[in-house]
Amino acid sequence: MVTVHTNTPQKHSMSDSIEHDPKRLIDVWTTPDGRRVTLRPVPPQDAALEQALVRALSPRSRYQRFFTPIRELPESWLSRMTQIDDLQHLALIVEVFTDGLAVAVAVAEARYVADDSGRECEFGVVVADAWQRQGLARRLLSTLMRSATEAGAGVVQVACDLPPSRPEFGLGHEWLRPTRAG
Repeated sequence: MVTVHTNTPQKHSMSDSIEHDPKRLIDVWTTPDGRRVTLRPVPPQDAALEQALVRALSPRSRYQRFFTPIRELPESWLSRMTQIDDLQHLALIVEVFTDGLAVAVAVAEARYVADDSGRECEFGVVVADAWQRQGLARRLLSTLMRSATEAGAGVVQVACDLPPSRPEFGLGHEWLRPTRAG
């Protein structure tokens, strides 16, 4: 477990935040390899999109995200991942429309879940194997951390089974200062 303290002094809890419209987080950009992607909040209607993302992950990527060897999300997990309040629990997805199709494909997802105090939260992120090393996790985490900080979180708990030498461990180092928790 890694504890991350943001550098922003907190004056209120996440539940005190009034101006927290997740639609303001929508972002469209082009990845370094030239593909256009959209980052947006996850609504309840995204259950099938979330499930398709998880099913398409390699076993290693699924394990690194969920810390258990699953092939797909159980119905109860899927419900918890899409029935969210966008304040105590914020989820973002990156999607792409390929080959001119009108159907989106999810290629990355990240979220935070705050504790009851609203001052600490945990986050998770996953990027589809074919989309790794395109800056998606960095963009998702940057957006999540900014949103959590604006909403009042001061401490983020990061559950991580990756060794510190792994590139994924370094995500966010430029805006966060990780410290090992006992």
